[in-house]
Amino acid sequence: MIFTGEAAYSRKEAYLLSSLADLLNIKLIESVREEQGGVYGINAFGGLNKLPYNSFSCQIQFPCAPENVDKLIKVALGDVQKIQEKGPEEADVNKVKETQRRSRETNLKENRFWLNQLQSYYFQGEDPSQILGGEKSTEGLTAKDLQETAKKYFNLNSYMKVVLKPEK
Repeated sequence: MIFTGEAAYSRKEAYLLSSLADLLNIKLIESVREEQGGVYGINAFGGLNKLPYNSFSCQIQFPCAPENVDKLIKVALGDVQKIQEKGPEEADVNKVKETQRRSRETNLKENRFWLNQLQSYYFQGEDPSQILGGEKSTEGLTAKDLQETAKKYFNLNSYMKVVLKPEK
């Protein structure tokens, strides 16, 4: 499932959308993989683009048996809808924050991280001294932020669903 459209780019919005994808990965693993037993792996992605034009793209992807497609899509979209209506549980927000802290701790030691960040900030025309501001973003992340981001970028009445089925 792909949700896409135009959206003004900001580093903060990009962070919130990426954090929402982190949250969705946690919830989708619980519901689609563990509760339904329908997949081995499932992934949510979210990002904002400034170039070539201001836009966003959010995706939920998973492989499954053809007979389970509709049921598992319904479960996945139900998870998104729960976040939109009730917001995430605080325990899940804390899991997202902890994952981001650990990832950041590792990334700061990697040349690849620095190269990617410097490139991104250069092409976005942003101040690279802000690269080290990630801790502040993580600590300031709230359940309400994630709920509002889900409402803003996941229009459950307008998305593209692509299903690849085996030949008969």
